[in-house]
Amino acid sequence: MKRCLLFLWNQAWSYGYFFKEWKCEDRVVIPKPGKADYHECGAYRTISITSVLGKQFERITSQRLIAILADLEFDPFQFAYLRNRSTTQALLIVTEKVKQGLA
Repeated sequence: MKRCLLFLWNQAWSYGYFFKEWKCEDRVVIPKPGKADYHECGAYRTISITSVLGKQFERITSQRLIAILADLEFDPFQFAYLRNRSTTQALLIVTEKVKQGLA
């Protein structure tokens, strides 16, 4: 089974194809507990259930793209999509640059 899935994912990757069945989702609307008025949209939470095969393919694709981009050497100020980098770190760098500009 593993080899079949790997073959399928590799073929989809090489042809740049994402099966539309993998994109399908079932949405469920669940009321949030403790809301006073359930006639408001904000009183509900939407949960999407998507294909496990699609989720795995997205994860594999993401990892492959990150590996390719890492080989091309990311800009040192790139924070999105990289491990051990966060929005907080990016904001701290911007804050320090602003402080240096004011000094």
